[in-house]
Amino acid sequence: MQIRKGVYFAALAATLTLAGCDTMDHLVKKRPSGGTPISDVPTTPPPSSAQGNTDAASKPPTPSSSVASSSLIMYVASRTPVQGYTAVRQNDVLVYVDPTQTLTRNDLQNAVATRNSEGKAFVKLEFSTTGKQRLASLTSSNIGKSFAVTQKNRLISIINIGKPITSGVLYVPMSSEQAATSFEDQILDGE
Repeated sequence: MQIRKGVYFAALAATLTLAGCDTMDHLVKKRPSGGTPISDVPTTPPPSSAQGNTDAASKPPTPSSSVASSSLIMYVASRTPVQGYTAVRQNDVLVYVDPTQTLTRNDLQNAVATRNSEGKAFVKLEFSTTGKQRLASLTSSNIGKSFAVTQKNRLISIINIGKPITSGVLYVPMSSEQAATSFEDQILDGE
């Protein structure tokens, strides 16, 4: 009887140990940033289902083919008409965007939902080396204009360009922490 209890105890201990390893493996794989590293994200979005007809002014213009593969596009924009810019109206906001001056998800290294000391929610976009150079170039030549941040042709935020951004970091203001976390996840998951 003692041997049988020993065997049961050993089997129970082995089962718990193996279950613990599996649990620890899942815990270790959890990332505090809330998603997949940008290097693991596919460069093309999944095929979209058929969408209903929408007003032409409600979607940003069709970008060049290299930009079109990205679901996140940041356009240089203006609140007033500019020659060569395209008018876009969403959520009762009219903005004019330049489809030739863009940054995409491919220019990013990481995205992190965060909030400032006043509790306002943001998504911190960290750019790659080449993305950092493009961000600096676009902001240097477009002071007084804005970035229209879009995700899947939806206007997410408009950020004023007040000075050149050479740090390689752009903060996108969001309406809530939940919206910031959702936007971060969409960027990191390639949606």
